[in-house]
Amino acid sequence: MGQNTLIIYETYFGSTKQAAIRIAKILAEDFNHDVTLHNIGKNQESPETENYDNIIVGSCIYNGSWACHADEFLTRKFEGKNVALFVCSMFAGENSLYKKAYLAYLETILEKHRHIKPISMEAFGGRVPQREYPEQWVMHVANKLPNFTTDNRTIDRIEEWAKQLGTVLENKVIEEVQTI
Repeated sequence: MGQNTLIIYETYFGSTKQAAIRIAKILAEDFNHDVTLHNIGKNQESPETENYDNIIVGSCIYNGSWACHADEFLTRKFEGKNVALFVCSMFAGENSLYKKAYLAYLETILEKHRHIKPISMEAFGGRVPQREYPEQWVMHVANKLPNFTTDNRTIDRIEEWAKQLGTVLENKVIEEVQTI
């Protein structure tokens, strides 16, 4: 029987949901996980976590921060759980800005939630539909980034990370069985 994995995500423009679905598919098909996907966005109840071996939390980045409901979910206690984090951000999809995005959006969230000890973290690109850009943002941010695009999702990176994560989780189970 496979591991029980909960993937919590919050998305504004769909990239984080798309990443969560791809991660779930790989964990289910390649690693035999029983995966539950849960959008924790507005008006959604926060699920209980006690029946899960693994908790994966994903957030979009909006105005430079994690989405509020995903951030709030990280205040929970995760003892005995394997936790992994991911974000989808326009900046993480730009090769020249990836490292800064990783530090700003993943390392910084760990400073805020020091009780979380993730087994893996990753930052993926994102997208914002052109019609969603406020005019001020375009004038002050987008025009200053010459290579910036409105869609730089990194599907290959999502799939690669999901496979690496599945292998790490599989090895954790083997380690636990060997220590019994």
